[in-house]
Amino acid sequence: MIDTHAHPQLFTDPAKQIQNALDNNIKEIFCISTKITDYEILKNLQTKFGANKIKIAVGEHPLNDLHLLTNTDYEKLHYYASNNLINAIGELGFDSKGDYNEQIKSFDKQVDI
Repeated sequence: MIDTHAHPQLFTDPAKQIQNALDNNIKEIFCISTKITDYEILKNLQTKFGANKIKIAVGEHPLNDLHLLTNTDYEKLHYYASNNLINAIGELGFDSKGDYNEQIKSFDKQVDI
């Protein structure tokens, strides 16, 4: 069994959540960020449990305060992707709530990577 959409970084003890999943026959877990700054937490989990078990997707959720993101934030994402430090870009997309124009800008910047 593979978990294709986990957010362990949202828990107080992300490693405990991962270990629980692995103990219950989950063989591989795609850890999806909700913000670019989640990278460090997810990378630490991947280091602890192994890249064969933990896959990382980093991106910015469409309901975050996207207008606060800087070019530096997107440059970090580009660095992670271009150096094969992540397996995918996500979480990104569109949501019916929030500022749709900001979501489009952020989506375009992330997809361009």
